[in-house]
Amino acid sequence: MRSRLRAHRFNSSGLCGRAELRSTQNLSLQVTQRPTCWARVARAKGANAEALAACRQAVLEAAEDVEDALMTLSQTAGNVSELNGEVDALQRARDLSQDDYQGGAIHSRMFSTRTVSC
Repeated sequence: MRSRLRAHRFNSSGLCGRAELRSTQNLSLQVTQRPTCWARVARAKGANAEALAACRQAVLEAAEDVEDALMTLSQTAGNVSELNGEVDALQRARDLSQDDYQGGAIHSRMFSTRTVSC
């Protein structure tokens, strides 16, 4: 009695393919190959899940890096604005001092260095 049975087995590309078994003698081959096929599929699914998890982790870390960079940029912009304000104030003070000096309100001997002894 010959019966046609179909069994799953891995071909060279690692994917399950179909092979026809033409006799009952090959039934044991089918039974022993099927768990191997399922195990390979399970391993492949596990590897796929691990790769997906690693990809998600990389995306999360990249998003965190971008968030940190944006916060640093925002803080730096605030610092630059504050420093520009200080530079403007110092330039105004310099200009007022220059005007006072040229107007005669400040004499050059006020800026002479003196030695003070204790």
